Amino acid sequence: MVNNAIVTSGELNGALARLRQHRLVWDTDVFVLTESAQNLPQSGGHLKRVQRLCEALKVKSGSSGAPYRFPPDVEPFVSEADHRCALDSCLKRTRGLA
Repeated sequence: MVNNAIVTSGELNGALARLRQHRLVWDTDVFVLTESAQNLPQSGGHLKRVQRLCEALKVKSGSSGAPYRFPPDVEPFVSEADHRCALDSCLKRTRGLA
C-alpha cells in the first residue's frame, strides 16, 4: 500500500512545475507558498480542497495519466539523487512501523 503512495521524481517535478507556472509557489532555496496559494479556501474535506486547487491550476479534476515532460534544456527542480535519498529515508521509517 505504501508503494502506491510514493511520488516518482517525474511526478514531483511535474507538480512543482505546474504550481510554479500558476504562481502558487516560488522557489529560491526552498519552495514557498505564494499569497495566492495561501488564500485558497481551506474549508471542506480533502476532495473539495483538491477540486479548488484544480480550479486554481485550470485543470480538470483527476490526472490525465500523462507524465510531465521537461524541455531538454530545463533542469528538474529535484534531482534523481535527492529524490532517491528522500525515498530511502521514508522507506527506512515505514519499515520500522511494520
